Amino acid sequence: MTDSSVETLAGTAMDSEKAIKQAVVYKTSWTVKELYAAEFPPLRWAVRDLIPEGLSALGGRPKIGKSWLALQIACAVGTGGMVLDTKVDKGRVLYLALEDSPRRLQDRCNKMHVPGSADIEFLTRWKSFTDGGMDALMKTVESQEYQLIIVDTLSKIIGRIDQNDLEQTSNVIGDIQSLVNDAQITLLTLDHHRKTNGFEPNPIDDFIGSTGKALPLDGALGLYRQNGKRERLLMATGREIEEKSLALIWDRDTYCWQSLGDADDVKQDSFNGEVIRGIRELMEVGELTTQTKIAKHIGAHSSHVSRALSELVTSGKLIRGEKVGKEQPYHVFR
Repeated sequence: MTDSSVETLAGTAMDSEKAIKQAVVYKTSWTVKELYAAEFPPLRWAVRDLIPEGLSALGGRPKIGKSWLALQIACAVGTGGMVLDTKVDKGRVLYLALEDSPRRLQDRCNKMHVPGSADIEFLTRWKSFTDGGMDALMKTVESQEYQLIIVDTLSKIIGRIDQNDLEQTSNVIGDIQSLVNDAQITLLTLDHHRKTNGFEPNPIDDFIGSTGKALPLDGALGLYRQNGKRERLLMATGREIEEKSLALIWDRDTYCWQSLGDADDVKQDSFNGEVIRGIRELMEVGELTTQTKIAKHIGAHSSHVSRALSELVTSGKLIRGEKVGKEQPYHVFR
């Protein structure tokens, strides 16, 4: 068999595999038997367990660092590198930087040390959907030239629609979601959060405008400030995502967000965690674990330790022991 014959057979096999995948993707009617028999292509991830294939949105208040995080993700995918302690697969990236100038993009890439070989294409102009931009996006997505498309920002590209109108926003965002899912690529949009309403942060409910913007999403991420702390909270939820919260901190040397790990675990390593460790260390050497002793041991103000002890007892992580005279010892709940 000649080399050309082998190449022809390989090409035929690839075309056949592609045809089978497309048939599965575009099929809209299924019996249970057909579902069991179908071989679906594996789910792709731009960032595993955080940004799946399909449509995702990253929201946050202005100037919180969304664009820096998006560029960090683009660089990781464009080089096959790491982002937030996660290795990602290499792929071509289209970055629609609709609120940036080339000068600003150059400055940010320099600060972040994005290599010249990174497979990222930046565009600073794109027609809005109401002016023909949706057709252009459709052709770009269907070409499957890019594995990841980033749109900064959603409001800039959707054009003149009422973002508070449930039907309008749901239809537009739903069309994008169907488009990228059929092509098995990832589109990540950046969007703004409304002012805090005093409730717990929610990456679905906090987007500006109608809930119709969030309903079709495959993944929703929210970047939040934590009162009085340098850290940011990145919350993620979605159809294929187990809800998670990561604590992030800004690295001034690399101009990147670094993951400190699961936010709940990070809290355990905060001041309350220091108090718990202090109690354990005092118990190991046979010292009485009172508020005064704990404060002296960890080098903290007694009133701060008092508040922490109260919180830890209320949460069930500590118990009060029997008093020794007037002294109240505390023990780690096991």
